[in-house]
Amino acid sequence: MLIETYNNLRGKHFPEGSYKGDFFTMATGRIIGQTIPILLTPLLTRLYTPEEFGLFAIFVAITAILALLANGRYNLAIMLPKKDVNIFNLFILSNLINFIFCTLLLILVVIFREPLMVLFSFESSPSVLYLIPLGTFVIGAFEPLYYLGLRKKCFKILSGNLIFQYSLISFLKIGFAFLAIGGLGLILGHVIGYLAGISFLTILLIRNKTFLNFKLSINKESLFKLANTYKKFPMYSLPADTLSAFSREMPNLLINNFFGSAIVGHFSLTQRVLSSPINLISAAISDVFREKASNDYRNTKSCREIYIKTFQKLFLFSFLPFTLLFFFAPAIVPFIFGQEWTPAGEYIRIMTLLFFLRFSIAPISSIFYLTGKQVYKLIWEVVSFTVIVSSFYIGYRFFDQYAAIGIYSFSLSFLYIILLLMGYKFSEDSNLK
Repeated sequence: MLIETYNNLRGKHFPEGSYKGDFFTMATGRIIGQTIPILLTPLLTRLYTPEEFGLFAIFVAITAILALLANGRYNLAIMLPKKDVNIFNLFILSNLINFIFCTLLLILVVIFREPLMVLFSFESSPSVLYLIPLGTFVIGAFEPLYYLGLRKKCFKILSGNLIFQYSLISFLKIGFAFLAIGGLGLILGHVIGYLAGISFLTILLIRNKTFLNFKLSINKESLFKLANTYKKFPMYSLPADTLSAFSREMPNLLINNFFGSAIVGHFSLTQRVLSSPINLISAAISDVFREKASNDYRNTKSCREIYIKTFQKLFLFSFLPFTLLFFFAPAIVPFIFGQEWTPAGEYIRIMTLLFFLRFSIAPISSIFYLTGKQVYKLIWEVVSFTVIVSSFYIGYRFFDQYAAIGIYSFSLSFLYIILLLMGYKFSEDSNLK
């Protein structure tokens, strides 16, 4: 009875195949999938120390940056071709580049083992260094597969996979905690969870016949031709997204060098708490916005209407939750996560404005790729990266970690407003006027 009522209400308000329906499907998967990790975070903070969370944060920062390099960003181009043969060849191209890149990365890790351990402070956990190529590979392999599912509009499959993957990662982290292997347990849970997610998603897409006639699509000449046709992605999107990843992950790396791994642990919890609403909602909106906006721009050379509508919904939806976080986080954090995590509450208050704007603007920033304006996104990322490094250096040199985080938060908030205005300008082809 409940299921029937649910299906009737969904069919009425979120019809399948519509923008609202696709968003609802993706949002449901992300909400259910990430609710479990969120609920289990207080348990994880009692099973692992801030220093161990700091080690995990450094690993995630490194692999997140390297994974963007791993496939040349050709995974983003999967959304654009009209013909299946080109879609599948881009999928092969992305995975081929990923395999070559990670093989070379493993060789470099073996050759430069000692200096790399010193650089990233892995002396106490040398095995973590060898997991970096594997962690990079699984992320680099997952992304083309995920974008293939988006391009073929397999929203239900992607949604189900997200629930499976996020849940498995959390339970693996808890299980590894009882092996007394420290922060390595968090890292192994992360990597193995991604491997399982890739396997599960591949099986679901095969059963859905997404890979129908896949072998007939593979063509060596087409790979080179498509690599040239979509060369803007490695030329502009790759450096822009790499800088974006650096900008997102650099605080963890800088804090590790300037203030120590315990502060990194507190900061990573701050990011986890503030990123939760972003991961739950905005990523789903980003997926559906990317598909809808790319379709509108292909047909009419304008996606301004959906750009404005999506921003308005994100802004209004996030205003109250982030306001409550600003006022109550310092009191709530030690109660939920334990007294040793008290500094994270203050960090959350300082960074609320930044994450509020990021929640409202980041999901629609794919407008730069869809309209061929990657070079402007690259310029923005260069400025953003410079501001972040300067903020933490000034805070370290003259003040403390609180000042460093404050300067970082307010400076980047201003840049996100500029990003929003640029996206609005490019959402419509100027030749239409």
